[in-house]
Amino acid sequence: MNTMSDDKKRKIIEAARQSFAKFGYKKTTLEDIGNAIGLNKASIYYYFTNKEEIYTSVIMIELEQFVTNLQERIRNTETCENQITIYFIEKISFWSEHSSVIGQISEINPDQLTSVMDFGVALYKKIESDEKEFLIEILQQCIERGSLISIDVKRTSELLFAIADGIKDRHLGFNKLKVLSPDERKQMLEDIEYGLKTFLAGLEVH
Repeated sequence: MNTMSDDKKRKIIEAARQSFAKFGYKKTTLEDIGNAIGLNKASIYYYFTNKEEIYTSVIMIELEQFVTNLQERIRNTETCENQITIYFIEKISFWSEHSSVIGQISEINPDQLTSVMDFGVALYKKIESDEKEFLIEILQQCIERGSLISIDVKRTSELLFAIADGIKDRHLGFNKLKVLSPDERKQMLEDIEYGLKTFLAGLEVH
């Protein structure tokens, strides 16, 4: 896709983000989104299949921006353990605290939800791939500083994701759409932090 098309898509996504945040998913129409940037519905269909696809793109853009800012912030965190633990805890917290539109997923028609999730998984996999490269960089720097023993950084990054995702799925009952109570969410984050720190402790140079 050319630069002009990419720019139009970004404008549609930003207009949608603002509309979803203001009116909610269900009340926002493609006309609302188009009117905000001077496009008709047919023009929006050129870039997106439906409102569900736009909604998923909004969430993924929010996540991508949040992760980028988080990565910059934790580069100044002192210990390897804290860098990695804070990264996972805050990224997982994004879904319930930082996103302005993720909670609106309950407004989507159940018949349309599968396509939203399928499209979202594809986008999330790309973001996760970039995240793993970032973790590999952190692990390599920790080894070079003498904080961690020599390890296979690629395999270790995969294991760190497996630990965090496994604990999260256990609390969600493998239902990605379950909304946790504040106490349940607190317990999940504590378990993830404990699991990551326990794993990393075995890799530290003593």
